Amino acid sequence: MKRPQKSTLIIAAQFVLLGICAIFLVWALYQNWFLKLDAKMLSAELGFRRAQEDFIRGHHWLYEIKLFKIGSEGEVPTKGISEATGRYDGPYEIRALLTYEDSPSSIIDLKRDLIEAYNKHMRQMYENPGWFDLNGFRIPNVRTNSNAKPSGK
Repeated sequence: MKRPQKSTLIIAAQFVLLGICAIFLVWALYQNWFLKLDAKMLSAELGFRRAQEDFIRGHHWLYEIKLFKIGSEGEVPTKGISEATGRYDGPYEIRALLTYEDSPSSIIDLKRDLIEAYNKHMRQMYENPGWFDLNGFRIPNVRTNSNAKPSGK
């Protein structure tokens, strides 16, 4: 039987290495997808909790993102991460969440997810205060149908 040439063995070894690299690439992409999914979920949860805290304090705010660039509007904002815009949407004061313009797009997307969750929950709590207890948590089994007959005698 004839022995394989060195070039054949080298090519076979390179295909094995290519296969191992492909497996690691797929694994890394899979992990990245789960990390993004978890970050998105945690961002939405943070928006939900912040809306509860603000509602309990009596702040009826909605947020929008305001991008700023160092040098374009003076110094970096140091008074906080948000500022009033002076606009209102019905009973809600519109506030701007200050975000550095050169932040990675993934950070800006996470802040957008936070704001969407915050605004959605704030509207829900303000429009249906009977659905929530004093801590801002949903009361189980609250009737949402106004035509339902009350139980009892």
